[in-house]
Amino acid sequence: FMSLTGGADMMKAWWPKFEKLLSESSPNWRDQLTDFEKQTGIAIPGDLETLMGNQIDVVVSEKSVKDKMPVLGARLFTDSAKAEKVLGNLERLWKSQSSSNGAPDTFGLNRRTEGDVVYVGSTPSYRDELVSGGKLTDEAALKEALPNLDKQHAAFYVNLDKIEQLYLDGMPSGQQKDLLQSLKAVGMSSVKNGDRYDSVTRLVVN
Repeated sequence: FMSLTGGADMMKAWWPKFEKLLSESSPNWRDQLTDFEKQTGIAIPGDLETLMGNQIDVVVSEKSVKDKMPVLGARLFTDSAKAEKVLGNLERLWKSQSSSNGAPDTFGLNRRTEGDVVYVGSTPSYRDELVSGGKLTDEAALKEALPNLDKQHAAFYVNLDKIEQLYLDGMPSGQQKDLLQSLKAVGMSSVKNGDRYDSVTRLVVN
Protein backbone atom coordinates (compact mmCIF):
# COMPACT_ATOMS: atom_id res chain seq x y z
CA PHE A 1 0.00 0.00 0.00
CA MET A 2 1.27 3.46 -0.89
CA SER A 3 -0.47 6.79 -0.44
CA LEU A 4 0.52 10.34 -1.39
CA THR A 5 -1.40 13.56 -0.76
CA GLY A 6 -0.83 16.83 -2.55
CA GLY A 7 0.86 15.15 -5.49
CA ALA A 8 -0.42 17.67 -8.03
CA ASP A 9 1.02 20.58 -6.07
CA MET A 10 4.31 18.73 -5.65
CA MET A 11 4.50 18.15 -9.40
CA LYS A 12 3.86 21.82 -10.13
CA ALA A 13 6.65 22.83 -7.75
CA TRP A 14 9.08 20.15 -8.93
CA TRP A 15 8.59 20.36 -12.70
CA PRO A 16 10.57 23.60 -13.33
CA LYS A 17 13.59 22.07 -11.60
CA PHE A 18 13.25 18.94 -13.71
CA GLU A 19 12.98 21.07 -16.87
CA LYS A 20 16.26 22.74 -15.96
CA LEU A 21 17.99 19.39 -15.47
CA LEU A 22 16.64 18.10 -18.79
CA SER A 23 17.75 21.23 -20.63
CA GLU A 24 21.29 20.79 -19.29
CA SER A 25 21.51 17.09 -20.19
CA SER A 26 19.41 16.88 -23.37
CA PRO A 27 18.97 20.08 -25.45
CA ASN A 28 16.36 18.43 -27.70
CA TRP A 29 14.12 17.12 -24.93
CA ARG A 30 11.32 19.64 -25.62
CA ASP A 31 11.00 18.49 -29.23
CA GLN A 32 10.93 14.86 -28.11
CA LEU A 33 8.27 15.65 -25.50
CA THR A 34 6.17 17.51 -28.05
CA ASP A 35 6.32 14.51 -30.42
CA PHE A 36 5.28 12.19 -27.58
CA GLU A 37 2.34 14.42 -26.66
CA LYS A 38 1.13 14.59 -30.27
CA GLN A 39 1.33 10.81 -30.69
CA THR A 40 -0.32 9.88 -27.42
CA GLY A 41 -2.59 12.77 -26.50
CA ILE A 42 -0.89 12.81 -23.08
CA ALA A 43 0.18 16.26 -21.86
CA ILE A 44 3.22 16.54 -19.58
CA PRO A 45 3.22 17.67 -16.80
CA GLY A 46 -0.50 18.54 -16.79
CA ASP A 47 -1.80 14.98 -17.08
CA LEU A 48 0.63 13.78 -14.40
CA GLU A 49 -0.75 16.45 -12.10
CA THR A 50 -4.25 15.16 -12.87
CA LEU A 51 -3.36 11.57 -11.99
CA MET A 52 -1.60 12.53 -8.76
CA GLY A 53 -4.41 14.91 -7.84
CA ASN A 54 -5.22 15.68 -4.22
CA GLN A 55 -4.40 12.13 -3.20
CA ILE A 56 -3.46 8.87 -4.85
CA ASP A 57 -3.50 5.43 -3.21
CA VAL A 58 -1.91 2.38 -4.83
CA VAL A 59 -2.59 -1.12 -3.51
CA VAL A 60 -1.13 -4.52 -4.41
CA SER A 61 -3.44 -7.39 -3.46
CA GLU A 62 -2.21 -10.44 -1.58
CA LYS A 63 -3.71 -12.40 -4.48
CA SER A 64 -0.57 -11.40 -6.38
CA VAL A 65 1.40 -13.81 -4.20
CA LYS A 66 -1.17 -16.60 -4.24
CA ASP A 67 -1.85 -16.44 -7.98
CA LYS A 68 1.71 -15.39 -8.97
CA MET A 69 0.13 -12.71 -11.12
CA PRO A 70 0.11 -8.97 -10.29
CA VAL A 71 -3.26 -7.83 -8.98
CA LEU A 72 -3.22 -4.14 -8.20
CA GLY A 73 -5.38 -1.10 -8.07
CA ALA A 74 -5.49 2.60 -7.32
CA ARG A 75 -7.77 5.30 -6.02
CA LEU A 76 -7.37 8.75 -7.54
CA PHE A 77 -8.86 11.69 -5.66
CA THR A 78 -8.83 14.23 -8.45
CA ASP A 79 -10.77 15.79 -11.32
CA SER A 80 -12.46 12.55 -12.37
CA ALA A 81 -13.41 13.67 -15.90
CA LYS A 82 -9.84 14.67 -16.71
CA ALA A 83 -8.46 11.51 -15.09
CA GLU A 84 -10.76 9.29 -17.16
CA LYS A 85 -9.44 10.92 -20.33
CA VAL A 86 -5.79 10.50 -19.28
CA LEU A 87 -6.30 6.86 -18.29
CA GLY A 88 -8.02 6.17 -21.60
CA ASN A 89 -5.02 7.60 -23.46
CA LEU A 90 -2.62 5.51 -21.37
CA GLU A 91 -4.62 2.36 -22.09
CA ARG A 92 -4.62 3.05 -25.82
CA LEU A 93 -0.88 3.73 -25.73
CA TRP A 94 -0.23 0.41 -23.99
CA LYS A 95 -2.41 -1.53 -26.41
CA SER A 96 -0.73 0.16 -29.38
CA GLN A 97 2.74 -0.71 -28.08
CA SER A 98 1.68 -4.29 -27.30
CA SER A 99 0.29 -4.71 -30.81
CA SER A 100 3.42 -3.35 -32.50
CA ASN A 101 5.64 -5.60 -30.35
CA GLY A 102 3.52 -8.69 -30.93
CA ALA A 103 2.72 -8.99 -27.22
CA PRO A 104 -0.65 -10.33 -25.97
CA ASP A 105 -3.28 -7.61 -25.61
CA THR A 106 -4.30 -8.47 -22.05
CA PHE A 107 -3.82 -5.13 -20.31
CA GLY A 108 -6.76 -3.07 -19.19
CA LEU A 109 -7.36 -0.20 -16.79
CA ASN A 110 -10.69 -1.26 -15.35
CA ARG A 111 -12.15 2.01 -14.13
CA ARG A 112 -15.12 3.25 -12.17
CA THR A 113 -15.85 6.80 -11.07
CA GLU A 114 -17.66 7.75 -7.89
CA GLY A 115 -17.85 11.53 -7.56
CA ASP A 116 -14.32 12.92 -7.48
CA VAL A 117 -12.73 9.51 -6.96
CA VAL A 118 -11.60 7.26 -9.80
CA TYR A 119 -11.04 3.59 -8.95
CA VAL A 120 -8.72 1.58 -11.17
CA GLY A 121 -8.04 -2.14 -10.99
CA SER A 122 -6.01 -4.61 -13.00
CA THR A 123 -9.13 -6.78 -12.86
CA PRO A 124 -12.80 -5.74 -12.66
CA SER A 125 -13.25 -7.70 -9.43
CA TYR A 126 -10.37 -5.95 -7.68
CA ARG A 127 -11.61 -2.57 -8.89
CA ASP A 128 -15.00 -3.38 -7.35
CA GLU A 129 -13.29 -4.43 -4.13
CA LEU A 130 -11.64 -1.02 -3.93
CA VAL A 131 -14.95 0.72 -4.62
CA SER A 132 -16.60 -1.17 -1.77
CA GLY A 133 -13.88 0.01 0.60
CA GLY A 134 -11.80 -3.15 0.78
CA LYS A 135 -10.39 -4.38 4.09
CA LEU A 136 -6.86 -2.99 4.05
CA THR A 137 -7.32 -0.09 6.45
CA ASP A 138 -9.07 -2.42 8.90
CA GLU A 139 -5.90 -4.48 9.40
CA ALA A 140 -4.60 -4.27 12.97
CA ALA A 141 -1.03 -4.40 11.68
CA LEU A 142 -1.63 -1.41 9.42
CA LYS A 143 -3.03 0.61 12.30
CA GLU A 144 0.10 -0.21 14.32
CA ALA A 145 2.48 0.54 11.47
CA LEU A 146 0.67 3.69 10.28
CA PRO A 147 -1.13 5.37 13.18
CA ASN A 148 -3.01 8.54 12.24
CA LEU A 149 -2.86 7.57 8.57
CA ASP A 150 -5.28 10.33 7.60
CA LYS A 151 -2.81 12.95 8.84
CA GLN A 152 0.18 11.65 6.83
CA HIS A 153 1.51 13.36 3.72
CA ALA A 154 2.89 10.10 2.36
CA ALA A 155 2.67 6.51 3.57
CA PHE A 156 3.97 3.08 2.60
CA TYR A 157 2.92 -0.24 4.14
CA VAL A 158 3.69 -3.91 3.58
CA ASN A 159 2.13 -6.83 5.44
CA LEU A 160 5.19 -9.07 5.59
CA ASP A 161 3.25 -12.10 6.86
CA LYS A 162 1.39 -12.23 3.56
CA ILE A 163 4.52 -12.22 1.39
CA GLU A 164 7.07 -13.96 3.60
CA GLN A 165 6.93 -17.11 1.48
CA LEU A 166 8.66 -15.10 -1.25
CA TYR A 167 11.81 -14.66 0.82
CA LEU A 168 11.61 -17.36 3.52
CA ASP A 169 11.08 -20.39 1.29
CA GLY A 170 14.41 -22.00 0.65
CA MET A 171 16.18 -20.03 3.37
CA PRO A 172 18.09 -22.31 5.76
CA SER A 173 16.92 -22.43 9.37
CA GLY A 174 18.80 -20.18 11.72
CA GLN A 175 18.80 -16.93 13.61
CA GLN A 176 18.43 -14.78 10.49
CA LYS A 177 15.37 -16.70 9.29
CA ASP A 178 13.81 -16.58 12.77
CA LEU A 179 14.35 -12.83 12.88
CA LEU A 180 12.71 -12.27 9.50
CA GLN A 181 9.84 -14.57 10.41
CA SER A 182 9.17 -12.53 13.55
CA LEU A 183 8.44 -9.41 11.48
CA LYS A 184 4.76 -8.90 10.79
CA ALA A 185 4.64 -5.60 8.89
CA VAL A 186 6.55 -2.45 8.08
CA GLY A 187 5.20 1.05 7.69
CA MET A 188 6.86 4.27 6.60
CA SER A 189 5.19 7.64 6.82
CA SER A 190 5.98 11.28 6.25
CA VAL A 191 4.27 14.36 7.62
CA LYS A 192 4.83 17.96 6.61
CA ASN A 193 6.24 20.11 9.38
CA GLY A 194 6.60 23.69 8.21
CA ASP A 195 9.02 23.73 5.28
CA ARG A 196 10.33 20.22 5.95
CA TYR A 197 9.06 16.65 6.01
CA ASP A 198 9.53 14.40 9.04
CA SER A 199 9.65 10.66 8.33
CA VAL A 200 9.09 7.66 10.58
CA THR A 201 9.59 3.92 9.97
CA ARG A 202 7.81 1.39 12.19
CA LEU A 203 8.28 -2.35 12.37
CA VAL A 204 5.47 -4.53 13.73
CA VAL A 205 6.45 -7.92 15.16
CA ASN A 206 4.46 -11.10 15.69
